[in-house]
Amino acid sequence: MKAVAQPRQTVAITPYQDLDTLLADARSCRVCKAHLPLGPRPVLQAAPSARILVVGQAPGVRVHTSGIPWDDASGERLHAWTGLSNAHFYDASKAEIIPMGFCYFGRGRGRDGDLPPGRECAPDYLALPHPCARNSPWFQRNPWFEQEVLPALRQRVASL
Repeated sequence: MKAVAQPRQTVAITPYQDLDTLLADARSCRVCKAHLPLGPRPVLQAAPSARILVVGQAPGVRVHTSGIPWDDASGERLHAWTGLSNAHFYDASKAEIIPMGFCYFGRGRGRDGDLPPGRECAPDYLALPHPCARNSPWFQRNPWFEQEVLPALRQRVASL
């Protein structure tokens, strides 16, 4: 008797009946409105057919202004890393772009860059700083990140 592989079943733990409803709700979110320097403007894209998922921290001011995900220098670097054209990258049916925080949260002090997403959007167990060159000074001032966090991250990823 030959064993036949059964297709995986995906069970969504969500009150939403479909992705369009979920996206509409995310785009209309106003939970952090009082704390956002430029007001809410959730920036994300998704479709059931997408085979690529890009998860970022939160939109920067340039992305907030344009409403286009990764529409900044970091996005240019990401495009170069992936080899994806703008047409492919911004086609939601091919690439989903979901930030941990949907809106721009403002600038940090000094040269620390943008603030991380608020707790309302990102109650993550392990939130990582953006790997862009702009954060290099932060990495240098915080060696504990590479010494403690990255080994824990690698261990967690390996266990998956």
